[in-house]
Amino acid sequence: MPRNPGEQFAGYTIIRLVGRGGMGEIYLARHPHLPRNEALKVLPADLSRDPMYRQRFVKEAEHASSVVHPSIVTIFNSGEYGGHLWIAMEYIDGIDALKLLRQNPRGLDTPTVIAIVRAVGAALDRAHATGLLHRDVKPANILLQGVGGPEPRVLLADFGIAKSEQDVSHLTSTNVFLGTVAYAAPEQLLGDPVDARADQYALAATVFELLTGRPPFQGAGTASIIAGHLQSMPPRPSTLRPGISSSVDAVFGRALSKEPDRRYGSCREFAADLEGALAAPQLSKEPTVRAPSPGPVPATYPQGPPSYSPYQSQPGSYPGGYPAQGGYPPAPPPPPTKRSGLLMVLGSVAVILVLAIAAGVVYVATQVSGAPTAGGTSTSRSTTAAGPETATSAAGTSTPRTTDSSTSPVNGPGDVQIGDCVGIATDSGSSTSVNASKVDCGSAGLNFYAASKIAASTSCASPQNSTLTFPDSTEKLCLTPNFYEGLCYLVPLSGGSLADYREAACASSATAQTVLARVTTRSDASVTCSGDETKWVFAEPESIGYCLIET
Repeated sequence: MPRNPGEQFAGYTIIRLVGRGGMGEIYLARHPHLPRNEALKVLPADLSRDPMYRQRFVKEAEHASSVVHPSIVTIFNSGEYGGHLWIAMEYIDGIDALKLLRQNPRGLDTPTVIAIVRAVGAALDRAHATGLLHRDVKPANILLQGVGGPEPRVLLADFGIAKSEQDVSHLTSTNVFLGTVAYAAPEQLLGDPVDARADQYALAATVFELLTGRPPFQGAGTASIIAGHLQSMPPRPSTLRPGISSSVDAVFGRALSKEPDRRYGSCREFAADLEGALAAPQLSKEPTVRAPSPGPVPATYPQGPPSYSPYQSQPGSYPGGYPAQGGYPPAPPPPPTKRSGLLMVLGSVAVILVLAIAAGVVYVATQVSGAPTAGGTSTSRSTTAAGPETATSAAGTSTPRTTDSSTSPVNGPGDVQIGDCVGIATDSGSSTSVNASKVDCGSAGLNFYAASKIAASTSCASPQNSTLTFPDSTEKLCLTPNFYEGLCYLVPLSGGSLADYREAACASSATAQTVLARVTTRSDASVTCSGDETKWVFAEPESIGYCLIET
């Protein structure tokens, strides 16, 4: 029950209720002795009675109060009164980022986003250096003062579920998931041990929404959102907001990696790369994003809230295929270079697809050749729709995935525009027959850009382009692979099929007629690769360059 203005609580005088959520109520209250107002957070009675939570609350309140940073809401005092744990903190007379986003549903202006990621990144790193994790970074826990001015003040709030790096047990004896599903890292959703990299992931998911107006993963319910975090790549920000350079895509591709050791070594490192990418011209392509910092990175952070809508807890645990991660291991060394020569074939893979239409049925045949111009096609198997395909999770397990509802069959060159993406679904009845569909370029799994439409008798601009041809058509499509930096892909060798192209776990093994390659760099066609890497460059539909290394 809300407390009334003028009511006394632990010596504080209640002025008004300013926020309420699953983790308690926030009041503006007058300090018992000092001439100042503070934000008073009162936790629910049931949580206050939880022995495990009580023990941690006392320890973490003391720890959090010792963390001093200009972008962390200061904690003044804490205790228990009338069966309720409480915490008093600095009162911020401003607006939280969630409310600000609701006023700007298409995304906040770039200077404000930069100010937020810079300040919150520094705050998290400061807390991590003391061994404290936040575990619930989200727009509602970011407070701003002076919005619209030359330099708004940004603070990170909500100590409520802060967690010590040394304490890897669950936050409550009832095993309740504490965190917000829309921004939680895969390892946190699975109940695995978390460290500073989970906060970096949550910061990236938060900034993704502040920049584009939507979180990286959406769905009709909690389960589908969790599945997105565990199995899917987020859409590219450059496709969601006009004016954003594709340089930003590579930054989020790393910061939102499923595997913690592929993320940034610190939140400030992520902030610096994002700030640089946001300053890049729209037409510039992905720069080389800094490699993960070697060695361990400190872990964690706290904080308490003021005038904002506090956190809503969500149930969690999802039977996904995400690998358990414990502690904070150093970034893994680069994979050993294999001199088998298999990767050298990558530069000469070409694909011919023959599409025939008979009685309303689509037939697709593919063949991969080790030569830039392959001859002949394999026998196809008929299918009536682009049915389920198999997506490989980060753990290397296979889970069924249905083609996105926005897909449409590609029956001829006129079905796609240059820059659209084409997805390939495997026909379960044949190893050489596939279904081609137009898909969202940011959808899960591997897809291909429609690079160009050219005369059927001519060659694509790059020998690495795959080719999509159609009966009774004088045109064909050149396809450019849409690889993400840091991810691994199975790439077909001579005698393979276009169906052999797919995203795979980096720890998995290559299948027959394929090589497993990791994308070390995604940039433009001027990309520079090391002597151990293979370079693929494309001029269409835009300037794209990849460095690939066999794993």
